[in-house]
Amino acid sequence: MSLLPERLRELRKSFGYTQQQVADDLQISRKLLSNYELGIREPNIDMLQTLAEYYLVSVDFIIGASSVENPRTYYPTFIVNLMNDSKYLSQESITDLEKYVTLLKLRDDVNNKKK
Repeated sequence: MSLLPERLRELRKSFGYTQQQVADDLQISRKLLSNYELGIREPNIDMLQTLAEYYLVSVDFIIGASSVENPRTYYPTFIVNLMNDSKYLSQESITDLEKYVTLLKLRDDVNNKKK
C-alpha cells in the first residue's frame, strides 16, 4: 500500500491546516484533496511537485520512497510558516521583510564582532 495518502494527511496536520485551507491555497477542490488523502485518487507528477513545494518536503518523502522529509527538517517552524504565509504578502511587504532581514543580519554581525 502506498504511503502517499498517509503522508499527505500527516503533513497537512503537522502544519495545522484544514483540508479546505490547503485546497484553497493549491486552487483545487477540497474533495480532490480528500481523495488524495484517502488514497482514492493519486496526484499527477505536477501536483506531486506542487504538494512537495507547499509542504517544503521532497517528492520522494511524499510518495514514501524516503523517510527524510528534507529540507523542511532543517528549518525552524517559524521559517516554514513564514515561507508559507509569504504568498499572502504584497510585493511591498515582501520588500520590507527583505530589508528587515538584512538589518537583522547586520545587527548580528556587529554583535558577533563585539564578542
